[in-house]
Amino acid sequence: MVVGVAELARIIGCIFQGLGDVIPIITTTSTEARAHEEKVNNRFTKLNASVSFISKLLDDFEKKQFTENYVREWVNDLKEVAYDLDDLSDEIKTGIITSQYSKITVTTAEKEDIYERLQGISRKWNALKLIDGESRSKHSDSSNSTVEESDVYGREDEKRSLIKLLFDSNQDGDGMSVISIVGMGGIGKTTLAQLVYNDTSVKEKFEERVWVYVSQEFSVESITKSIYEKIMGTSSSSNDLSTLQEGLRERLAGRKFLIVLDDVWNRNLRTWEKLCIGLRTGRPGSRIIVTTRDETVASLVGSGHLTHRMKLLTNDDCLKILTQHATMSFKESDVASRLVEKCKGVPLAAMVLGGNLRSKEDKKWESTSESRKWDLAMKTHILPVLRWSYIDLPTHLKNLFAYCSLFPKEYKYDKNELVHLWMGEGFLEASKGELGTEYFDELLSRSFFQHVNSSDTKFVMHDHMHALAQSVGGKIYCCLNEKMDAMEEYQVPPGTRHFSFHRQKNGTFESHWFQGFSNVRGLRSFVAMPIESHCSHSYFPNKILVELVPQMQTLRVLSLSGYKSITELPDDICKLFHLRYLNLSGTSISTLPKSLGDLVNLHTLLIRDCRLLSKLPASLGNLLNLRHIDNFGTIALKDTPIEIVKLRKLRTMTEVVLGEGGCFGLKELGQLEHLSGSLCIRELQNVISREGVEGCLRDKKKLHELKLERGVVRESVTNEISAEEVLECLRPPEDLRVLGISGFHGLRFSSWIGDDSYIALSKVILENCRNCKCLPPLGQLSNLKELSISYMKNVTGIGDEFCGDGGTRIPFSKLEYLRLHEMPNLRKLCISGVGEGGVFSSLQKLEIVCSKLEHVSPLFLGSLQSLRLHHCSRVLLESFRALSSLTYFEASGMSGVYHLPRELVESLSSLQKLVISWCDELKWLWTEDTTLEHLTHLKRIEILHCYKLELLGHGKQHLPSKLEWVIK
Repeated sequence: MVVGVAELARIIGCIFQGLGDVIPIITTTSTEARAHEEKVNNRFTKLNASVSFISKLLDDFEKKQFTENYVREWVNDLKEVAYDLDDLSDEIKTGIITSQYSKITVTTAEKEDIYERLQGISRKWNALKLIDGESRSKHSDSSNSTVEESDVYGREDEKRSLIKLLFDSNQDGDGMSVISIVGMGGIGKTTLAQLVYNDTSVKEKFEERVWVYVSQEFSVESITKSIYEKIMGTSSSSNDLSTLQEGLRERLAGRKFLIVLDDVWNRNLRTWEKLCIGLRTGRPGSRIIVTTRDETVASLVGSGHLTHRMKLLTNDDCLKILTQHATMSFKESDVASRLVEKCKGVPLAAMVLGGNLRSKEDKKWESTSESRKWDLAMKTHILPVLRWSYIDLPTHLKNLFAYCSLFPKEYKYDKNELVHLWMGEGFLEASKGELGTEYFDELLSRSFFQHVNSSDTKFVMHDHMHALAQSVGGKIYCCLNEKMDAMEEYQVPPGTRHFSFHRQKNGTFESHWFQGFSNVRGLRSFVAMPIESHCSHSYFPNKILVELVPQMQTLRVLSLSGYKSITELPDDICKLFHLRYLNLSGTSISTLPKSLGDLVNLHTLLIRDCRLLSKLPASLGNLLNLRHIDNFGTIALKDTPIEIVKLRKLRTMTEVVLGEGGCFGLKELGQLEHLSGSLCIRELQNVISREGVEGCLRDKKKLHELKLERGVVRESVTNEISAEEVLECLRPPEDLRVLGISGFHGLRFSSWIGDDSYIALSKVILENCRNCKCLPPLGQLSNLKELSISYMKNVTGIGDEFCGDGGTRIPFSKLEYLRLHEMPNLRKLCISGVGEGGVFSSLQKLEIVCSKLEHVSPLFLGSLQSLRLHHCSRVLLESFRALSSLTYFEASGMSGVYHLPRELVESLSSLQKLVISWCDELKWLWTEDTTLEHLTHLKRIEILHCYKLELLGHGKQHLPSKLEWVIK
């Protein structure tokens, strides 16, 4: 049993007394100074331990507060004290760091206030007779195998897919395979498993079928006994695992079985393997179906290709469920639309809303679509189902999830952005950013987040999950949405610790909105949403910023990104010594305060796209805790302060500007040994000496994206090192994923560009390298997926040398996107082996803007899906072959083209959209002998500004009847 709150109050009281004795001392000798520092450090360590203890105490009662209101109030009181103690601890720590003890303002009133509040919490503790370390209760809502199929909508395709997987003999392996069904709570995992379990063909295929509800407590003994009793058809008096497993092995030997384990939460591989011991004697084709909310569980019990991820229902299917449970039908489609929108594709929500409507006496659907009754149903039926996902979270993930209540619904989360905010709030140590990425991935695996389409960096949270975050976040989070009324004054609740507001669509920011901020004590977050810096038409008066900052002395996170109206920062911003995260991206500031170096706790500074920012203060060198600077797009910066070399903890700095003599250079860059992520080095023409250049990037193993930019060389400057030598010295680590080179003025590229040792390199951009006459052998990059080459005026031909000497490896075999743009003297494009299984065999998107191409080898591009040709010749157009996968084709400004080549047209069996514009010589689309019957997928043809067009083309009767024509 952990120590009680009364004892905690006594301990903290003693710490306060000690601090009162120590802090006011003004020492004059070194001996006194050391003794003084030792006392402060000692008291600070004890205070810090108390804060940690409170965090543990809060976690012990996390679950009980959901069912007991009085516990919730007690927990909220303790949270308030924890925040205040943490602020005090931070203030003392900052005093220790800066040796400015006299600035620590711990007043007697503050100490007495915290002490009295702890005493009050202690009295409540004794009155409530709470017990520490209470064991967790089991999830009471069990399931069974029964389902009425006529009551299920929208799962037909998923059922067929799952049954096909069950019957697939390729999955037999060692005789038994495991199929996982994964999705958030309430999405219908159990229902889908029931549909499959009760299907007639499944019953015929499996000799033994067993359904077991597992839930949070994964007991191998109880699950094994349940399987044993259901297969044997009788109860067993034995609880001995070995006996039960031996009985199962004998019964299942040579028989094909299907076992459904519903609602599995176990993440322990050894426990899972222990369960499977008694199930390995079944006949090949035996299956186990596991339903779970957790991707990690799915990967633990089986392979990834045997995982079925639940899909959200369509609005039509939600409407059917809603109508069925409400036992009535719709007449007004607008009401139906509003009601179905609340369900967000989750069948449980449709069932709950339908039942809610059935209970209404007046049967008015309209009122429910607008009223708060839905909110009540959400709290009483849907959130309890999802809440188990939260309760099952490890302690370190709970605050991270609750923090998401600060964001508006349907927000597109950026993983790195969120991790930096978590660090800013103190949920993560600044030194453990990579751990934050792991934590996010774990929340993703547990269905708290979902990918936005196929993006690896953007994520969304389902509305019901967001409601759960708001529920567990409680009153300390306040998020004002986009419906803020310009005439209303918003009283931010006094207990608010984290505050966000949504930018207004009309771009206004009313000065009276936050008049009540003076009543908010201990605010930690002030965040404008969304956080992206490219938001336009947003207005935040400088005057309001000046008024607000002094009221927010405990801020850890301040984000005002995207407000172009902000032109300067108040000096008081440098007095926010608690500040960890400062985001000014996209604002119109031209300078940062010289005293910015006073923010000694700052570890994240974001000034991305501050296009007017012309200079960074030298005091940045004082921010020894700074780890992340994002200054990409600060195009007005002329140099980087040399003092930044002192920032030994710096992990990311997205842009470095090399100044002229005496400024930050490649030598200093080499000393920032921990730089990682993305880096752009600008003004490389200012490298005039070899000193410190060689190998300045080589040891930066975590550098994944590199862009090298060279500006205009001044004629009066004499460099002792050539452009080619500089580029050769900038050889990056071999783990590089993205490379961009711009403005390179050398005659030839460095040997490392195209080197086959760069196996991780997937994207290359070469632009404005005007003196180079040939391209590097990029075909040797085995994992290259995107390639853009532009403004290379001296390149006249691209041939097999572009592919390099890859030995047995096929050049460009994984390339998916190729762009050749504005290469005015390119006349020859002749590469051998282009075709299926050969060069460019994976190419999906091709863009070419090269007006003088005269010699082109045949281009067999069977995987190509999108083709854009601009200002090219007929020769290029006639070179394409076998474009059977092409869905989009655009040709603009083509010379010498009277019609589309017959062989080209007849290969476009998948074409959906055709766009032809500014082709001055085009007379008809295709010739009379061109076959068109294969264009069955064609949906739209656009012909724009082709003024000599005489005939659209022969055989229009063979084109799809619903084909849309646009001719201008």
